[in-house]
Amino acid sequence: MFQTLADLLQSIAGGAPAGEPAIDESQRASAALLVQVALADGRITEAEERWLEDAVMARAGLGPSEARRFIAETRARVQEAGGAAESLSAFGRQLPSDQRQQIVSLMWRVALADGRIHEVEESLIERAAEILGLSAEDTARIRAGEAAT
Repeated sequence: MFQTLADLLQSIAGGAPAGEPAIDESQRASAALLVQVALADGRITEAEERWLEDAVMARAGLGPSEARRFIAETRARVQEAGGAAESLSAFGRQLPSDQRQQIVSLMWRVALADGRIHEVEESLIERAAEILGLSAEDTARIRAGEAAT
């Protein structure tokens, strides 16, 4: 189970040639979900961008330019696909419950990175949680836990 976004990103980047993340489909989908949340209100704020970059640099061992490139490539894939829902439904049902909850937790963290949750971000996260098979109660509990940190 991924403990933090940084752990998720480390797993994405592990084992690849320097500066080139090795990404399987479930990891791409996870990264796409996080970028989709950041984009949900129409743009990625500086705080959200910094949060993503810091996590990539700290745990994936990428430098600032590689981290920005990784995020930009993920963002382009999300925008090209029109969102991450297709990726989510494709791999989400295969994950154990604790990993599905962790993904939703990470989505709330991205949404909270700029200090507020936009209603579009909230709607996206709630929809993703539903697709992942989490109850409304689980989603509210996860949100409350992330808001308290």
